[in-house]
Amino acid sequence: MADNQTELSPMQLAYRAIGLSLWRTRERALGTNENKDGICEEVTEFVDRLTGKQTIFQCIALNEAVVRRGGEHVDPGEYKKEYLRRLETRIADRKNGLENGCPSPAEV
Repeated sequence: MADNQTELSPMQLAYRAIGLSLWRTRERALGTNENKDGICEEVTEFVDRLTGKQTIFQCIALNEAVVRRGGEHVDPGEYKKEYLRRLETRIADRKNGLENGCPSPAEV
């Protein structure tokens, strides 16, 4: 996937972007007076720390961060369902292309 262990592949970058977007959206929806940069820092930290592990661990970290800020507990599996929905939307064209032989797997 990546050339070395310090580089992320395009697919890994897509996973990361979707995760960050979902997590930031959820935490910002709490409506706290907290600095948005602080929220982004925390979210980026746990997404980066947990990248390479099962997605549910990022979902658990998100739920913990939301609850710490006074939000309601949500089953982390619900966050994972939303993450997978967003991921599927983002990669649908690539999947269709691969299923139809274009683009080649090397181009993905």
